[in-house]
Amino acid sequence: RRLNRVHAGVVVARKADERLQQQMTERLTQALRKEVRAHFRTDPGILGGVVVRVGDRVYDGSVRRRLAVLKRRMLTGE
Repeated sequence: RRLNRVHAGVVVARKADERLQQQMTERLTQALRKEVRAHFRTDPGILGGVVVRVGDRVYDGSVRRRLAVLKRRMLTGE
């Protein structure tokens, strides 16, 4: 069972209450098909959304990243 467990660093823009933390952990468990031990922290710099780090993989769903992508597309005409 231990091999089927991962630790995830979860960054949110505002403090997530216990219920939201549990919901996010459950969704990560479903998506990764592993038992997830989530470690939450806040960083207002991401503006909104969530950034999840599992091992060496980063899933960046932050507003900051979306704005950066939009800016790049506007500047390059993509």
